[in-house]
Amino acid sequence: MHRASRFVVALTASALAAGFATTSAGSAAATASVPTSVAADTRAPVSACSGMRCPVNGGGGSGDGTIYARVITVTVTGGTGHGGSGGAGGGSTVVAPSCGYFEFDTGTQMKAYLKQIEKSGWTAYQNAVPGPAEIAKHAKDGTGHWFYAGCTQSPDGLPESLQEQWVNTTGAYIRAHWNTDFWRFAEPGQEPRPAQPPDMLSILAYQAATKNIPQPVAHAAPVGQTLTDLPTWAWLDQGDTNAVEATATDGVTTVVVTATMNSLSIRGPGSATVNAACTGGGHPYSAGGSTDCSITFHQVTPAASFTVATDWGITVTGGQLEGTPAIKRVSAPVILAVAQTQAVATGS
Repeated sequence: MHRASRFVVALTASALAAGFATTSAGSAAATASVPTSVAADTRAPVSACSGMRCPVNGGGGSGDGTIYARVITVTVTGGTGHGGSGGAGGGSTVVAPSCGYFEFDTGTQMKAYLKQIEKSGWTAYQNAVPGPAEIAKHAKDGTGHWFYAGCTQSPDGLPESLQEQWVNTTGAYIRAHWNTDFWRFAEPGQEPRPAQPPDMLSILAYQAATKNIPQPVAHAAPVGQTLTDLPTWAWLDQGDTNAVEATATDGVTTVVVTATMNSLSIRGPGSATVNAACTGGGHPYSAGGSTDCSITFHQVTPAASFTVATDWGITVTGGQLEGTPAIKRVSAPVILAVAQTQAVATGS
């Protein structure tokens, strides 16, 4: 399968070349031309369409690339507000749909385009327009538009496994509409607005959850300077280890992705000793208290440092994710001077 930094959805050259069959009613219906793959470079449809306008990726027609579908809302709870990858710290956001219908031409424009195609001698034109009988029904309609089923490009920054999931899901979406309602005609205000494939909602929820996993903020006591062989307390901001939950819904389907911290680690100089049980991310120093989150330095230095890392796992409810990489967030270094612990002499 072709892999690139961004996957796009396109009818492949083989599918475009295969052609539609036209039923006795004149509507476009696929036979053996149902595409088995819809992953392609953006350049593939250009050659497949012989320089004509193809219904691909929101382009080809007179529309502006807007995709019509049910409104999707993503809600994030948990975390601390200082997300590790540009997260907004929770709340609800309306996001653009991934799959739906793109606007192509008006009824009159489509009739003119069909004549242009027929005049050009392009024999595989049935792939790029509805059936001639269907076009004729709306040939005098200059306000309503034809719409075709499709999906958007995959978002930036998806793990490779989820890029493949995006491609597989878009392929399944187009195949599902290929025989039935790949093309639809609608008047303004009546645009087709289908539900989203659950796997697309899973990816949108995954993006929101992972963007809001916080980068931990580490603290230490003593502050600024510590002593050799003295446990230096470490802790994170409150909430840095809280689970992050993202819910994506289009009003028909709801998918919940939850990111949960699995482990925490403290990294310092090789000679240092760490206690990284860190229940709840550790807690601030208190006189006479104890901690299970500390680092002990054994060598004098003007500038020792340590970082705290959190590792996270992902669970999905209502959808699926085809594999996710390990997620790690690492704090900025905490820098301390380390002085020699002074021995106290006793005896006569």
